[in-house]
This record gives sequence, structure tokens and C-alpha cells, in this order.
Amino acid sequence: MVNPTQAIFLTLGIYPGGPTRSATEVRAQQNLAALRALNYDLTIVTPPDPAGRPLVGKVVLVEPPPINDFVRMHARWRYRRKIRRQVAQLAVGPDTIIFCEHWAALLCAPRHPRVVYSFHDFESNLIKVRRLRKSSSVTWKTRAYWGLADWLERRLLHKAKRVISVSASEAIKLHDKFYAVVEYIPTVPLAQPVVAEKFKAGPLRLWLYGSSGATSNKVILDHLVDKLFELLSSALPGAEFHQAGSYQTYDADKIEWLRQHFHVHGFVDDPTTLFRPGDICLMPYQQDTGFRTKIPEVCGYGMICAGYPETFACCPEMRDGYNCIIAETPAALAEKMADLADDQALRERLAAGAMETHRRDFSFAALLERYRRILSF
Repeated sequence: MVNPTQAIFLTLGIYPGGPTRSATEVRAQQNLAALRALNYDLTIVTPPDPAGRPLVGKVVLVEPPPINDFVRMHARWRYRRKIRRQVAQLAVGPDTIIFCEHWAALLCAPRHPRVVYSFHDFESNLIKVRRLRKSSSVTWKTRAYWGLADWLERRLLHKAKRVISVSASEAIKLHDKFYAVVEYIPTVPLAQPVVAEKFKAGPLRLWLYGSSGATSNKVILDHLVDKLFELLSSALPGAEFHQAGSYQTYDADKIEWLRQHFHVHGFVDDPTTLFRPGDICLMPYQQDTGFRTKIPEVCGYGMICAGYPETFACCPEMRDGYNCIIAETPAALAEKMADLADDQALRERLAAGAMETHRRDFSFAALLERYRRILSF
């Protein structure tokens, strides 16, 4: 009998066990499940979970990162050296895989011929998006900082021998600009969604769904407040507007606006108690950063994602008129949803297309083949 290949799963600041609280935790658990399904001999290296969530398997606990800032973390030499030595002691041979979950893990990993990087985002892009949200002036110091972040990320990426990208569009950039050996693997919640009911005709219901901790959700809410909501409410006088997901970290004025214009449900343990096939999931995100984990999830519920071309650049499985609504401008998006409100048959077809996409493209078996391919050194 052939012994399984050893794999060190290094994750710093993203806990991979217990009930998930963020998209990054969903990603970590998916990666772990794939490694287990492929029969790797796993050792998980992670800081303790402050919430005390359980973690199955061989676990080595390490000190948590001193800071969660991409640029400043590069200067924490003592911490990085400490983690690097601990991981190097576990990686006993050249055939060992060191699987790095997100940038902090890759930054602290030792040099090795089989380093695999679970890539979530271009951090240098996210830094710009977060900064521009604040609407403050961009100085030469700001641009110099952005340049430093870009250079640090380019240097860091060369450390990885294989890259698993959550985003299809970013996988292309990784290949073309960094010559990375890369595989696009979307993030899909492990629990298969259970559709509570079949499609029923009725008023159109539009949902703002997701945690306020995600930068993309903050940007989406900004866009709704500034531009899109007025167009939607005018085009859809009979529609219902709902919100689901933690919202405490939105700006205070945005929380107040949300309570005034949406039915606010907050965090819910079981979304199937709220969502119905044919509901709309609002995703008016005009940036191409990372991956929106909610796309596969809500497809499983038979919900219809609505957004812009940039929204779905990360996920080519989504096609306008088959399983989602894609429009070039806010006015066009509102017009398309007004047409949908008047066409119950089209809503039902889009809901069925979304569920079929989830079954065909986002199943664990389909994703596992992609993991098998990229991990074959």
C-alpha cells in the first residue's frame, strides 16, 4: 500500500474549523475537505480559535499574526521567522506539500519545492478599493504606498509553485503577468443548499445578502445608497427589499439608511427560512476583485443574481438570461429587473437555470477534479 503524501495546511488568521463566519473560512474548509478527499496525510498549522470552535485531525497550534495588514506584516521579521522554522520542522521531505491559505500563510512559509498558494485576492487592488471608498484625496504618498504594495505582492507570488485562485479573471492575470501555474477553483459552501419550496408567482423580492465585513458588500451598499436604489424603487413600485447577514460594521449612516429602506433580518443561521426560488440577489459590484462566494450559494437556492459585467468576471459559469441578470449600467439593470417583475415565466426559467448551474458546475465532485489536477506535481 502506498503511503499518502504529507501535506502541511498553514493558515494564519483564517480558522478552518467549526461553523463558518466569513467567506475566507468557507474557502479554508473547502480546501481542507479537498485535501482529505484526495487522501493527503494532513497536519493543520493554525493559531487557536478565540471562539473555541472544534478542529478535527492533527493540529499544531502557533502564535497568531501580530497584525492583519498586508504591507506592514512584511516587516514583522521575528514572527515570520518563528512560523517559518515551525513549519520547516514539520515538512520532512521534498514531496511534502505546504498548502498556504491566503497571503499571511505564504508570507510566513519556508522556501520549498511544493508550496501551494490559496489565492483569495490581489491585495494591492483591495488596498486601493478600500482607500477610494473613503472619498479622501489621493496624494503622492498614497500612490507610493500602492506601488509598494504591488511590488511586495509580485515578489511574494514568486514564492508559490502552484496557485489555486478563487477567481477565473484573476487566474488569467496570475498566468499572464506572473507566469503562475494556476487553477481556477470557485468557493462553494460545503453544505448543499436545501430549497425550501418550489417557485411561486408573486411580488419580486430583492435581497442585499452578505456580511458587512466584506469590502465588496460595503461597496455594494454605497452604490445602492448613492445611485441604484432610487432607480430600482422607481422601476419596481411593487417590489420588496430585504437584507440578510451581519451588518454591524457598515458605516453608521449606512446602517440607518438600510433600516429605513429594507426589511432588515440580520444574521440568520438558515437562509432557506427566508429565500425563495425566483428571488433576486443584488450584487451591483462594479469592481473585479476576488470572488463572491454568495454566487454559488444563492444559485443553490434558486435565487437570481443581478449585477454588472465586472461583478461576474470572476465566475464565467454565470450567463445573462440563463441563470442571472447582467447589465452594463444602473439604469439598464433597473430596466431589466422591471421586465423580470412582469414576466413570471422568465423568473422561473432563471431560477431553474441557477439551480442547474449549482448542480453541474459547483458540486464538490466537479471541484475535486480541479484540485487533483493542480496538486499533481
